Amino acid sequence: MRTLLFSLWSFALVRLSVPAQKLSSEPGKPEHRADVEVIGHVVKPLELPAPDVKALRVPAGFRIEKFAENLGNARVLAIGPGGQVYVSRREPADVLMLKVGPNGLSSGPPVRIAGRAGLHGIAFAKNRVYLATVHEVFTGEVLASGEFGPLQMIIKDQAFVIEIADEEAKVQRGLMYRKNMDASHGMLFVFDKPDTYSFWMKNTLIPLDIIYIDAKGKVLEIHDRKPLDETGKSPEMPALFVLELNAGRSKTIGLKPGDTVAIPEKYLKKTPASTDK
Repeated sequence: MRTLLFSLWSFALVRLSVPAQKLSSEPGKPEHRADVEVIGHVVKPLELPAPDVKALRVPAGFRIEKFAENLGNARVLAIGPGGQVYVSRREPADVLMLKVGPNGLSSGPPVRIAGRAGLHGIAFAKNRVYLATVHEVFTGEVLASGEFGPLQMIIKDQAFVIEIADEEAKVQRGLMYRKNMDASHGMLFVFDKPDTYSFWMKNTLIPLDIIYIDAKGKVLEIHDRKPLDETGKSPEMPALFVLELNAGRSKTIGLKPGDTVAIPEKYLKKTPASTDK
């Protein structure tokens, strides 16, 4: 006997129309809405009632039986190391566990064993589970009961709108004279070779986190700098990139030395081969 898990869906097309945003080309100017319209289409699945199992045709020697029902908006199905079936649900943002009986069917009601905002992906490797949300990946031990031990975040994604300073004039000016910067914005300095570059805060009016990054995108050091401080400060290890964010943003998003920053590919290509060993 084979047990088949299935769900039937129909699709509806939704048209979205939103005004686009455009960044000012002038330093220090806030972003403003552009006089354009962006039209997108989102395909939204509409759940259909499951057909009568008895009405489904299967090859000789096979049969279909209902494994479980009323699981809500299931996203991903996965089989754990102990044979349990796990279902992730993005809208409830949780994971259900279904224990399998000797007949190959669910032996009881589902048990909610994990929850994280935006959770949808689930995978297993040996005796560990990996759960993916929109911006994070969590991992934990799979216990003998099939439930999960404490979950640890191993990947956190945070997107920023970044200005690039890859020319001498842009590097020298940096964020000078800016009165403010949006919390989701920053500036990335791109150098020709790794070095212990010294940064000061002359004519810089906003407090900053200055983040030193190596050729592979790994965070080396994070310096908290005050406005108008003309004291030069260098990292202990050579950096190829320096990222400036509003002061405190590193702590807010959990960024720390050893983490990885996704540097645009076009700038990684400038990395000298000798630094990529």
